[in-house]
Amino acid sequence: MTGEEMERAIEFLLKNQADFDVRLNRLTEEVDQLTGEVRETGQQLRMHADTQTDFVRVVTSHIEAQSHINADVRTTLVRISEDLRLLATTVQRFAEGRG
Repeated sequence: MTGEEMERAIEFLLKNQADFDVRLNRLTEEVDQLTGEVRETGQQLRMHADTQTDFVRVVTSHIEAQSHINADVRTTLVRISEDLRLLATTVQRFAEGRG
């Protein structure tokens, strides 16, 4: 190999090394950016999960409260039905003259 060929081979290697370094730096920057985006996405997911947990807690509380209200309404309806039955019986007796 002549001196000129050796010089060209060294230039080729140095250029390839420089190109590699540029590509490596770009990749490193992209990985750093993606790492930041993944962190941010993780934080957003945690916030959404917390929001969902709070929502489920509130909805569950409202469902339980509505269940108690419904039970009270059913009890009241049973009493009203019984009172109406008694009233109907009393009205029927008066109508038949047995009052």
